[in-house]
Amino acid sequence: MDPGTAIGIAAAVLQFVDFGTDLLSETYRIYKSPSGIIAGEVALSTIVEDLNAELAQIQTAVLVDDAHRSPALNELLRISRECEQVVTPLREAIKRMQKDGVQEISHEKATVDGKRTLVKSFRTALEGIWNRKKVEETVRTLQDLSRRMTSATLFCLWYDAQPWPEVGPPKQKHSPWLQGRVKTESGARCSLRPAVRQND
Repeated sequence: MDPGTAIGIAAAVLQFVDFGTDLLSETYRIYKSPSGIIAGEVALSTIVEDLNAELAQIQTAVLVDDAHRSPALNELLRISRECEQVVTPLREAIKRMQKDGVQEISHEKATVDGKRTLVKSFRTALEGIWNRKKVEETVRTLQDLSRRMTSATLFCLWYDAQPWPEVGPPKQKHSPWLQGRVKTESGARCSLRPAVRQND
């Protein structure tokens, strides 16, 4: 696999994580879209569009046609697809906010003006739909995705740089040829030492 593919997948996921983490931050005051546009006020519909755009970038990046997918690449793809599990409940929560009359987020003022209701932060509005614990869990999930993606990318680049025999690299997920594996739990770490192959 071209190293650029792994880096492209990682970049798409990490950009999504940065956007989501900022969106849920308690200290986030000015809305910054993934494209870099800054606004004091932002419609909830715009936030949904930005979330969808970020997810679409990830879905495009993971369209990998690789006849010899390594365990490292499979881990990258699996982490990438978990991003949708974050976006789906956020979209549902935004729909509930809109039904409750919240249409915009204003980082400068909070007013109720007949046709529209503004709140000071997205997180404030979200905690009104969920609860603080669920919001914090989502933040931790995003942070965990970032850690795991960084480790998986390093593993993938190392794996594809190895001088595998002519038969090609092992295809099993837990190959005996590898001592290092990317752990999928929170706080993942990666050991990049090849194991010594045992004689039959």
